[in-house]
Amino acid sequence: MGRVDCDRTTKFCLIKGLKIEGEISDTITAALSKLIETFGHQRDPNVQSNDLSGTTISLDSPGGSVSAAMEVGRLLRMNRMTAFVDPYASCLSACVLIYAGAAARFGYNKLARVGIHQPYLQVPSQKIDAVTVRKDYNTMLLDIRAYLREMNVSERLAYEMMKTPPSSVRYLTAEEQESFGLSVIDPIERETSALEGAQKLGLDRTEYNKREALSIEVCPLDSSFNSCHDNMMKTGSSNLLDLSKFGTPLR
Repeated sequence: MGRVDCDRTTKFCLIKGLKIEGEISDTITAALSKLIETFGHQRDPNVQSNDLSGTTISLDSPGGSVSAAMEVGRLLRMNRMTAFVDPYASCLSACVLIYAGAAARFGYNKLARVGIHQPYLQVPSQKIDAVTVRKDYNTMLLDIRAYLREMNVSERLAYEMMKTPPSSVRYLTAEEQESFGLSVIDPIERETSALEGAQKLGLDRTEYNKREALSIEVCPLDSSFNSCHDNMMKTGSSNLLDLSKFGTPLR
């Protein structure tokens, strides 16, 4: 699943190689909880906080336990972790609930598959009773809807799941993911990061938002973007060379 790696010199710890693959079960929930707990024990509180916002997890799962998936999703959200669905990987069925829980999500690439279908119950050992099945199924659906609300994801996703039988999969396009609220960055995480950034720079939110908008407008989408963006946020101006004094460029 992953490991805690601490640098002997800086005493800075990271969780590396974090990946969920195969069927989702309570075993995965327990393993992730243990890993986060180990990180908390091994980190030096004088060097770093218990913040795991820079930690990424790769998802490649056909689904599994709905309840376990929601518990894993809550762990991701609580620790502000980022989920990836890499090219040629799949995040299907209950895995989408883990994906929904991540503070940031990257499953938009055309070679990754994020898919949904109707959730289903496991076959019980006792005699099947229609009333019990109806009760258990409705409880599961209520739990899923409540979880999606908790993660700022539209409950419509739960309704769309019901339209595809368990034997099939409906793959979500980037546009559909966005419409369901499975946007790249959760809005609360975006707000938290903005507040942290503004506080660190000593800016009020109006000035922070202004500089953020300018960086998107001015900074080129190439390897110089990060440097330009950082300078814009710190100073209010980009570090790009001003060529206006040389006249109007040829077209």
